[in-house]
Amino acid sequence: MAYTSPVSEIPRAVAYSSPVPGILSLLAGTLAASLLIPEYVEPAGALFWPALAFTVALVFPLLQRVRSDISNALRIENILMLGVVYWLLLDLLQSAYPLELVDESDVSTAFWAIGLFCMMLWLGASGGGWPLPRPLLRAAQIELERKQLLIATILSFGIGMLAYLVPAGFDLNVMYAGLLGGRWSAAWARGEYGGMDAIWSHLGYFGYLLPALTVLLARRTGWVSAPTIFAIVLSLINLMFLAQGGGRRTVGVSVGAGIFTWLITQRMLRPRLIVGATAMVLLLLFAMQEMLRFRNVGIGGASDGQDVSLNISHLHVDDNFLRVAQIVRFFPDRHDYVVHKVFFHAFALPIPRFLWAGKPNDPGFSLPAILGKKGVSLSSSILGELYASYGLMAIVLGGLVLGRVAAMMNKALIYGRGEGRALVFSLSLMALFAGMRSVQALVQMSYMLLAWVAIAWLIEKHRAAPQKATPLRRLH
Repeated sequence: MAYTSPVSEIPRAVAYSSPVPGILSLLAGTLAASLLIPEYVEPAGALFWPALAFTVALVFPLLQRVRSDISNALRIENILMLGVVYWLLLDLLQSAYPLELVDESDVSTAFWAIGLFCMMLWLGASGGGWPLPRPLLRAAQIELERKQLLIATILSFGIGMLAYLVPAGFDLNVMYAGLLGGRWSAAWARGEYGGMDAIWSHLGYFGYLLPALTVLLARRTGWVSAPTIFAIVLSLINLMFLAQGGGRRTVGVSVGAGIFTWLITQRMLRPRLIVGATAMVLLLLFAMQEMLRFRNVGIGGASDGQDVSLNISHLHVDDNFLRVAQIVRFFPDRHDYVVHKVFFHAFALPIPRFLWAGKPNDPGFSLPAILGKKGVSLSSSILGELYASYGLMAIVLGGLVLGRVAAMMNKALIYGRGEGRALVFSLSLMALFAGMRSVQALVQMSYMLLAWVAIAWLIEKHRAAPQKATPLRRLH
């Protein structure tokens, strides 16, 4: 067993990994899960044993890979498998809720859909993937000195804060009041503006870079240096605004990128570092859970005595598995497959509506409307959306494409260097992990990667700009 692995050797581990053990394990696990499904699936806890069998089938190949080389813990597809457990199976393992409007056959098909998706993800990630796009490659190869890291940190904070400053009219009192209020009460809440103002909200993704940049500054100058403390303060301010918005995913992605940046910049990967990163992730999950208590009334409402008690007996994610099973039940018998509409809607998101008034409002279907629910928003994970697109065929293609993308982004560790390598890899990893929730989330979270590409481009331009010769330079 390899107990240590130099980070410099990660490219060797990333180069190739056989999909066969993972596919065989998933075949066995999916079959076992199907056989363990009880006749009555409705009660909470009825699917604990099928979910456990499937989880073991997902995790076992990961443990084998890490056992052979601990640097495999940083392969993106391995972490995406844990994402399947988090987004789809964790609620079942916790017996979190009863299942409604589904039967045994719907649940069985849902397990097979997840199994096929993961098998194709293993297969797609086993090759070299597509070439890393040139802008990403350049951003992955940039090496930054202390001053340039500090400039990148200030730029990320300044541009990111425009998402809050502009809707608030640059009024600090309005910003402070919004920061203390509930998720829909602030001037920058999505429901309170439209038109050109939507452009400013996209600038907030620059702020997602701050925890990762703070780690890089700390690695270069120390955790108690003035630049690092300054960056920590900026990161905490930005995280406060992200938390006020109530989106646990946004906080998780930003902090998670910092955690993986810390791992990647270690001289040696050791088991204790993996354990430490796991502990940080668990603390992050606890903080995200606590956000549920305050996001509707805000910190200010809680201090005024408003009730923030919330009876949560489990780690809340989303009821994604239930929604996948419900989509299996209703598509295509009661609702036609939406084919391309899910992807068309997601990729149209960056275009402001004032430029395209006819931009689609939904991915081609509304699950709450199908279920007869009003005033709620329901997620079904990327698997539910793929199934709604074109059934199991879309599941197979979607898993294969996501695997190819994972293999492509693994190349940031092969061809990247320095600070750019750590940032491109950690940001793309978190974008793909969050993208397991929905195609829309995958597109939106990729904006933070584009934000780093923009920052890296600005720094390179500044480097290339000719410097004015001073009298001292002319003397030399």
